[in-house]
Amino acid sequence: MRCDVRAIHFLSLANRVAGFGIFCLVLTTSHRFIFAHTTSISYSEIDIKERTIQLRLRLNLYEVNFAAQLDGNSDRVLSESEVKSSFPKWVDRVFDNIQIDCQGRAGKATLNSFTFVPDTGALECLASYSFPQLLEDIRFRVTLHNLTDSGHLNLALIQYDSRQEQRFFNLENSEARVELRRTPAGVLRRWGRWLLIGGRRVIGSYECLAFLFGLLLVQNFENQTRSSLAFLLSQMVTFSIGAFNVAVLPERFLGSAIALSVAYIAIENLLIKEISNRWLIALFFGLIFGFSFSSPNTGLGISQNSRAFPLFTIGLGITFAVGSLVVLMSLTFRYFSHFRCFKQIITLASLLLMSFGFFTFARRTF
Repeated sequence: MRCDVRAIHFLSLANRVAGFGIFCLVLTTSHRFIFAHTTSISYSEIDIKERTIQLRLRLNLYEVNFAAQLDGNSDRVLSESEVKSSFPKWVDRVFDNIQIDCQGRAGKATLNSFTFVPDTGALECLASYSFPQLLEDIRFRVTLHNLTDSGHLNLALIQYDSRQEQRFFNLENSEARVELRRTPAGVLRRWGRWLLIGGRRVIGSYECLAFLFGLLLVQNFENQTRSSLAFLLSQMVTFSIGAFNVAVLPERFLGSAIALSVAYIAIENLLIKEISNRWLIALFFGLIFGFSFSSPNTGLGISQNSRAFPLFTIGLGITFAVGSLVVLMSLTFRYFSHFRCFKQIITLASLLLMSFGFFTFARRTF
């Protein structure tokens, strides 16, 4: 009787051990099944020629959402013959998520060759994108996470003109830009684009417009010139510091400080009569505005290896925009200064600026 009980216990233990062994075996070989998820990383090598772009893409084919359609015999395992016959029919799905444009024209993608390793699911395909014009301003949009999962990461090595850049693409960072200096027209186009970006940062900053308005409102031409030069000099210094990541200030602090600068300059216009040293105020707040102008550079696709030219040009655009606004405001104030009601205009404008400054400060701080 005892032998029978011991035999039953032994058989039960053996079944458990066998079940655990099968479970471990499934875990170690699960990369061969379509439903397995082995990795969320793919790799691409992008070689930019004169009118073509060569793309070498490496990814795990078991991860893509059309993997089941490649399985011809429905055995949940992809064979080399199945991929060879079926993948060319689905390759457009891959190209739809790797888009390359040059100066507004989309490149025509062609699959040149591909290889597949059934044991690991590794797919390597070589494709080319052709363009009718010389490649200068190139935009990449990689959304492979649409084929895999939201956490997918594509690591890219971009090569052009004996240079290399490393980029990555994921759900939050799906676009990149590469600008080549191959023709004078291309250089001028890029120069104009960066200048325009810098000018828009000034024109689009209502706080900067309000601060300059209040700064120049009650000064004569000599003091206006001195204050404007002080503001330009200080913002150029801190823009360079922030743009090259030497030092960075928190965006929330910058927003609050800039809003207070508008309120402060308006209060000075209302209460303080001595304005000969206002250039010191312009110098101080110009440092803060410079940091704010340098903060939005992350979304522009600027290469870490060649960012000096675009950042320098953006800085020039900011300087030109501020200088143009100063000239326009100075001429406007000089014209209205001949009116008898100019003092009332100063009071009303300062009250409006003060209200705007405190309202913006409260909205950004609390």
